[in-house]
Amino acid sequence: AFAKIQEELEKENFVNVGDVSFDSFYSGLDKCSAAMSMRATYYNIPSLGLGKYQVTAQKSERIENYALRLREIVDLVKESTGSEKIIIVAHSMGGLVVREYVDLFGTGSLEKVVFVNVPHHGVEGRVEKYCSVIGASKECEDLSVGSVFLSRINSKSLPSAIPFFNIRSKGCIMDGNKDGDGIVTLENSFLDGAEDIVIEGKCTDSLNSDLHSNVLNPDLYPELLEELKTILAE
Repeated sequence: AFAKIQEELEKENFVNVGDVSFDSFYSGLDKCSAAMSMRATYYNIPSLGLGKYQVTAQKSERIENYALRLREIVDLVKESTGSEKIIIVAHSMGGLVVREYVDLFGTGSLEKVVFVNVPHHGVEGRVEKYCSVIGASKECEDLSVGSVFLSRINSKSLPSAIPFFNIRSKGCIMDGNKDGDGIVTLENSFLDGAEDIVIEGKCTDSLNSDLHSNVLNPDLYPELLEELKTILAE
């Protein structure tokens, strides 16, 4: 989905760098004066060669560990581009990784942050119950409503040095007749101190959960792309 957003941003004169990783160091980007878009993961995904097959293994950890890896990614992007500050657009648990990064390392390397469908106050009900089926146990502990991680991170105010934008979705009826994006309730996606933007949508899958990710698809929800373009242009 982020790849589709990058393609759309090319029309706004963003240079599409694609993926950035520790295995790929991009030279010459510091000579480019145009805005650039990159996507990256905070997961450690080592690649193993087994004869003619190539196997990847995703190592799951706690959110605070992902924040340490995010710092390495931010430093890599800054070094590759020569930029002093970057903008981060984070989806779902990625937003909590960014909040932990900001708590640990501050906002000196950031110009602004955009959150999309982030469980700022956790997941609950059916999503929490089945979290470990599609996620990792350590992640799911951190993501649960009332977790030690969420209690700590939400006890602190967002820093005022940079702007934060919080885009969230509604239109899917969840446990307890609550509105949300199918994964995160509208209530649990609210973030005090961030500019609040709500996108109306609907879930279309059998699990009543796909709005959570579908909102990133410009073909389905062009309004998210328009919001991003406005934020990036400010």
